[in-house]
Amino acid sequence: MVYVYQFEGLIPSKKNSRVTVKATGRSFPSKKYAAWHKAAGTALVSQARPSVPITSCVIDIQLRFGTLGVADMTNKVESLMDLLVDLYILQDDNWKVVPDMRLRACLDRDNPGATVTISENYQLI
Repeated sequence: MVYVYQFEGLIPSKKNSRVTVKATGRSFPSKKYAAWHKAAGTALVSQARPSVPITSCVIDIQLRFGTLGVADMTNKVESLMDLLVDLYILQDDNWKVVPDMRLRACLDRDNPGATVTISENYQLI
């Protein structure tokens, strides 16, 4: 089975936007990331989802950037992957579940965001 997920707009980095409480030293995702996570999760509810988390797959991610500014692709991918795990679409984002991941980026000023295509039942050699 193949699942295609569309994400619109800026995808914030979970890692680079953490807020640290100086008194305790604990860190939390920023409000901006938390708002994106909630909105993106709500948007995924209307898209086809597996009945149980996927345990083996190939993932193809196309990031669409709205500007030519510098942005870390892998941090955005980490945000997307964490969301897919949090929503029980993927069992985990480790290499045994996702042994093959393809990533590419392009400039799309009119439609920034991402397309994530998951092809399940990938077999490890």
